[in-house]
Parts: sequence; structure tokens; C-alpha cells
Amino acid sequence: MTGTWSGSGSDSFSAEQVTWVLTQSDSTITGRAVLSPVDPADGSCASCHKLRNGTVNGTFDGSTLTIRMNFPAGGDVPTPICTTDLSGTATVIANQVTGTYSGTDSCEGFYANGQLTLTRQP
Repeated sequence: MTGTWSGSGSDSFSAEQVTWVLTQSDSTITGRAVLSPVDPADGSCASCHKLRNGTVNGTFDGSTLTIRMNFPAGGDVPTPICTTDLSGTATVIANQVTGTYSGTDSCEGFYANGQLTLTRQP
């Protein structure tokens, strides 16, 4: 799992671009997670709340990835007072991660029906 993975996701709130920069040690996954809006210039609240930098942690058993993405308050983002905490599971086949997630944003509420597809970058 070590490497850079990027792709797209969507949930009950909006769609987003997702990037993970991961390190794997045994079954433990750690790294950086970045969310960005599909259209950062659309002026929507979704665009503001999907511009986040944080961490991703989890476990990988060889085919199933269990993750938690945490985006703390602060930083150079449009909504620095908000925190976002997302968790889910994914299947890893070859160089693709396909999964589901849910979670909360301290300003916007519950994220439901999250789906993501990421591909390992060369």
C-alpha cells in the first residue's frame, strides 16, 4: 500500500477528489489525506468543506483496507474552524482501491453513502 493513491469520491454532501500518500508497516497504514472539491470555483458550501488536509490511518490484511481519515481544524483552508472525521472499508485489487465511508463534519453534520475509487500512481 505504500505510495501515492488518487481518484474520486462522493457522498451525501458532494463529490471530491481524494489523494492519499501512504506508508505501510506490517498491517498498519499511515499517511496524509487530501480532499479537494471537483469544482473549487463553483462557490458552493460543498467546495469549501471538501478542501481539507489531514491524516489517514488504518489496517490492511492483504485485500481489505480499514481506514480513518481525520481532518483537524486549522490550516490554510476556507473552513479552518471545522473538523472532519471519516471512516470506512475498501477492497484492494491490484492497483485500485474501491470502498465506502461515512462520518461527520463539525460544521456540516453527517456524511452518508460515501464511495471512493483510488488508483496507485506510478
